[in-house]
Amino acid sequence: MEAIEVLLVTPHVAELHAQALAEGATELAAPAREDSGRVASRLRWADGVLVALQSPMLEP
Repeated sequence: MEAIEVLLVTPHVAELHAQALAEGATELAAPAREDSGRVASRLRWADGVLVALQSPMLEP
């Protein structure tokens, strides 16, 4: 079975991650700051869709 993954770019990663968990998503990776400076997290929605949340790129 193939999985669908959706990447959403938002400055509100932690808030959207918490909302998704409250609505039944499963946490795969909690929000964390990456080496690039972005905040990212991963979830699986109840219907099986993988969702990656990521903050926008930082300006140099």
